[in-house]
Amino acid sequence: MDACPVRRRRRDGRRWILESELLWSIAARTLTLGTDVILDYGCWSEEERELFRTRAKHLAASTQLVLLDPPFEVLWNRLERRNENLPPATFPIKQSELREYQARFELPTTDELHRWDHHVVIND
Repeated sequence: MDACPVRRRRRDGRRWILESELLWSIAARTLTLGTDVILDYGCWSEEERELFRTRAKHLAASTQLVLLDPPFEVLWNRLERRNENLPPATFPIKQSELREYQARFELPTTDELHRWDHHVVIND
């Protein structure tokens, strides 16, 4: 089995549906209890982000998008250090894979960012 969640999700869309619905059910319950929730899953496309944003709005929760958008070189330098000291059961990421992942990620547009109650963009 491939340990990389991006490759796994790409091969089997049903897995994304099951995992995201499970995570959302826990997040929704937590939001109804008045606790903050951080979703770091399924946020590669505007469609996915919009799904979670509108669901949170239906629960009267405020929403915030935090975009981490450092340059490719910064990401690769961090991954090289990570790959040198991988903990057990952690998959390495190749530079070619990082390029593929970056190409698949849909950067939020200005219009999308402004649909969120708050947004933060970090470029380093």
